[in-house]
Amino acid sequence: MVKYVQKVAVFSLVLGLVFLLSCRKSDETIWDAVVLSTQKQSLVLMLSSSEVPTAGDYGLPVIDSMKNNLTNGVNGNRLFYLSLYPQVSDPLYNFAAEQFKFLYDVNGDNSLSTTPAFVSNTKNYNYDLDSLKSNLAEQATESQKISVGNVLRLKGNTLEMYIKMRYNDFYFNAHSLAVYIYDKEVVASQATISNGTVTNFKHKNVLSEFVTSLKGEVFQETVQYGHERELLYEYNIGDKNIDNIGVLTVVYGLDSNKNPKEVIALYSN
Repeated sequence: MVKYVQKVAVFSLVLGLVFLLSCRKSDETIWDAVVLSTQKQSLVLMLSSSEVPTAGDYGLPVIDSMKNNLTNGVNGNRLFYLSLYPQVSDPLYNFAAEQFKFLYDVNGDNSLSTTPAFVSNTKNYNYDLDSLKSNLAEQATESQKISVGNVLRLKGNTLEMYIKMRYNDFYFNAHSLAVYIYDKEVVASQATISNGTVTNFKHKNVLSEFVTSLKGEVFQETVQYGHERELLYEYNIGDKNIDNIGVLTVVYGLDSNKNPKEVIALYSN
């Protein structure tokens, strides 16, 4: 569910205006607390399988090495990865992961032919790690055209996501804001080459579901430098452990078919 908070609005009913202002004042400190991203960060999708041994040795250990600054040429502080398990037979499968696979396998420039496979900045690299690292290094040199950040607040079982976007330049192209829920850690079995089946393998950053759609909420208007956009999304956590819930906010640049063609900005918490 999404709610919009507009900075300027006109209402015909004075009573409605008074009510809006009183609510806006109580939430103003939350919006002020939103810290915006200041550097371009890279999003890597790892399409994996808990049932394929090569994924156990060459999936999470490899991308985790990059994230923890253990891989030459990669700045892990500028990298966030999501683990996706798109095969229906996989115990960690969910429909959100399958939708990502469809987007980059069927509609993408390349087919996903390895397990694991890595997608960076919406481009599929399969298991070409040299090209992947080159892409990550290139992204690190790009300017931050749009900044994004959020603050989370839990009210009962409802997780409120106060999201702010700021435009650091004039922006003329279609773009979108996508919000994803992920599990920070899932302990489950993982087939490996080196150790057989590991029953207590710690899978990290496992995509759970979409708050928006995969492609996000689309904005098509031309936006001026310095403009800010504030949006409030809500997510019912159910019986999930709030400490294990992660929120990933992504700003995509879109192609003519409104498919993501680049990651402009992201924020994770």
